[in-house]
Amino acid sequence: MHMKKILFIIPVLFAVAVSLCSCEENPLPSENKTEVKGISVQTTSIPSLFVGDTQEIKFTLNPSNANTAYLKWISTDAKKATVSGGFVTGVSEGDTEIRIYLMDSVDDRVANIVDTLAKIPVHVDNVLASEVAIYTKKDENVKTLSVYKNKVTETISFGVRPGNATVKTATWTTADKAKAMFQLTAKDKDGKPLKDKAGKDSTYLVSTVDASSVIIKALDPGNVVITAKAKDGTNKSASFTLTVENVDDLNVWASDAAGSQAIIGGDNPDIKAENGHFLSYSKGVVSWDENTTGAPRTDTLVIPATTSQIVVTQLEAKDFVGNWDFYTKVFASNTNLGISAGVQHLTLSIAAKEGSTASDGSKNITNNLAVTGLCSTYVAEAVADIDYDSQTLRFGIFFNGKKAQEVNTGKTGYGYLALLPEYGTGWGSYNFAPFPFNSGANAAWLWFVMDDVNNFHYGQNNWYKMDGKDVLGLSFCACSKESPAASDFAQAVNSTKYDVIHQCNPVVDPGFTLKRK
Repeated sequence: MHMKKILFIIPVLFAVAVSLCSCEENPLPSENKTEVKGISVQTTSIPSLFVGDTQEIKFTLNPSNANTAYLKWISTDAKKATVSGGFVTGVSEGDTEIRIYLMDSVDDRVANIVDTLAKIPVHVDNVLASEVAIYTKKDENVKTLSVYKNKVTETISFGVRPGNATVKTATWTTADKAKAMFQLTAKDKDGKPLKDKAGKDSTYLVSTVDASSVIIKALDPGNVVITAKAKDGTNKSASFTLTVENVDDLNVWASDAAGSQAIIGGDNPDIKAENGHFLSYSKGVVSWDENTTGAPRTDTLVIPATTSQIVVTQLEAKDFVGNWDFYTKVFASNTNLGISAGVQHLTLSIAAKEGSTASDGSKNITNNLAVTGLCSTYVAEAVADIDYDSQTLRFGIFFNGKKAQEVNTGKTGYGYLALLPEYGTGWGSYNFAPFPFNSGANAAWLWFVMDDVNNFHYGQNNWYKMDGKDVLGLSFCACSKESPAASDFAQAVNSTKYDVIHQCNPVVDPGFTLKRK
């Protein structure tokens, strides 16, 4: 009896176990077993679906209570659009077709296609850019950007609006690949950055690239336009001007005192400067020693691997003290002053002296130098007018008419020295018109053009103007009166009476020049 109970119980338990296993492996169909007899599709096509957007296909089943599980939805190109239960979502621009199939089962594992109920064409459009711009972390709309030569910019990105625009990349181009190019990182077949021998990412340069953001390598000083054009077919573009600055380019005029100045890009740790003669470089600062040479001096500090140079010139008025070679064309009809005609080579001695003031035609200038060596005992004033900011130097000698009359020549009948400028409408006509000095005009200037700090010339582009005309010569006239009148000048400068003209001659070699000995 016990055995029978055991034998009976085991088969029952086995049957229950089998029943449970079958339920898990073959789930029962939906409780709604109403099959689809037909379908009416109201959405026969979707002519415009934007990427990322979703549209519903409207349909009605027959019978109305039929189980939608008997329907299978398929997109012929899921890369263009996907479909789920009648809802279509755009993926990328292009065309696809949504198909509705009637299945013979609601169980996907065993269901077979009975019929094709509908074919619905779908066209997917990109969301186009309405606005574009170039931006960085600091600037939402970059129009200008600067970078030092041989350095790279920060990441520069292409921005589009609206935010759901499909294509966010652009074609980047440089207007001058000699000045700037796009730097890309070299990668292996797995997309990992390749390394150079120093363990840094290996890079290469291109003049155009398709990307949403770029890094630009500066190559040559100057301006270059960088343009980014949207790749969505709208032709919308943005651009900015990149200025490539010459690293540590500097040209300074300074006094004779020791000094220093931070240089452009000096915070770049890669900058190594070759120290100059009196210049030195350390931690982004150029320094120079006191100038005790007694003359202007210039030194250059070179930045290797660039076209950059640091040039510092030290000069003051006192640096022009000393002896100078002076060349002038002299005319003399007699030799009352002991000076003969022809090209004269005189030695002028320049010394530091202040006190006399004379007008240069536009402003009064107080001299800071004195000149001896002209007309024997005659003393002229001079000035070194230095503008450190604009880096210009006017070196001028002016002749004071009143002082000239104080000179006693010691010549009988020609005891006094008078100064007479002669001027015309331009060089070449030689139509000198005497213009005597009086209380209103008592000085005439010779302004020299600087070739360098030790060489000057007097040229047509630097004529001294008096009464609207060019001063072409300066006459030293021996006169009989200490304070001659205009008539005395007129008598003194006739064809047989004038003595000396220092002509401002840019033609006769060596011309009208001043050169440090």
